[in-house]
Amino acid sequence: MRAAASLKVLESISEPLDKALELIELDYTALIAALNVLIEKRRKGEKVDPRRYWIGGDLIFQFRARLKAMGFYLVGEAETLGRDLDRSKTFMQRLTTFRRRYPQISDVDPRVSWTAVRGGGEGPTEKIMRSKESHLH
Repeated sequence: MRAAASLKVLESISEPLDKALELIELDYTALIAALNVLIEKRRKGEKVDPRRYWIGGDLIFQFRARLKAMGFYLVGEAETLGRDLDRSKTFMQRLTTFRRRYPQISDVDPRVSWTAVRGGGEGPTEKIMRSKESHLH
């Protein structure tokens, strides 16, 4: 994992840099452990409750927010997570896109397969934006 921050942020950190990096490493390790459970590989044709992937995407969002609050960001996020989880960069991007598309876990229908909801279609966020745009015209 490679975390980065601007020099300005590094100069303003009140605690020793090694302590901040240690916390980031612990947080990342916990994230990987949780994601390993949530997004474990399934046999071909085995149905996965898409809410598991929503939770996984949400955990990534929360990790990003904690890093940002400390003034850091993860370099090559999708590649790094994919490598550490033995998943592809594309899968990791789909996971976070899926989470962004469905702002609430209650928006995700567990009866619908992951392949049906992961990439295309219109989630609640897009519907709201389209609705707002149509009222403006």
